Amino acid sequence: IYEAFQTIPRAAFLPRRERRSASRDSSLPTQVDDTITSQPRLIYKMLAYLDLEPGQRVLEVGAGSGFVTALLAHIVRQRGFWSKIMSFLSRLVRGPSVVGVEINPRMARWARRVLHTRGIRDAAIVTGNALHYDAAAHQGSVDRILVSAEAEPGMIERLLPALREGGRLIAPVKLPVHDQVDTGATSRLRLYERINGTIEARDLDVYTRFVDLKERDPRRPARSRDRALVL
Repeated sequence: IYEAFQTIPRAAFLPRRERRSASRDSSLPTQVDDTITSQPRLIYKMLAYLDLEPGQRVLEVGAGSGFVTALLAHIVRQRGFWSKIMSFLSRLVRGPSVVGVEINPRMARWARRVLHTRGIRDAAIVTGNALHYDAAAHQGSVDRILVSAEAEPGMIERLLPALREGGRLIAPVKLPVHDQVDTGATSRLRLYERINGTIEARDLDVYTRFVDLKERDPRRPARSRDRALVL
């Protein structure tokens, strides 16, 4: 994970006016209004709890600027000559190892452009609504899921059928109002694992603030349907 942070420049995923602040351990505005990129220390913790390994398939929900998507792609990329050949063939057959889903079309276009400019080929940004993803129909299709927006448990649990055996999902789960007052946070990280076919969940001692996970882009008409995610 440390190598990924050293290799992937956070500044490249920020608007020009914020790039001088890229080294700060704080949330920063992105290219699109009302969205932010999380503080690096929190991102590091979430990646550590995912326990990522080369060759895994990863879904990120709420890709935002694409910075975390790029970190994920770096961590799970295959090393060694023959491993890279197999990874290339896998991309041809199954697509990229990391898919980031972003509901805001402008944000998704920005993230795709930066990934392309940086030459990050084993990651893709999809414009769509991850909550419309038919996880049951694609059961066991991913090894790891990272949710980069806070939500009620019921929203997050809609993604769980997609986890393979041994798979992990980490997400900031919205806290009750009285806990928000006590902690000053709006959510708490929760780790889900599929162990022997059963989902086990545990709350982590990490309290956070994230933007809300949206069911649809509020700038789009209510009658328009967000594209369902297909992996």
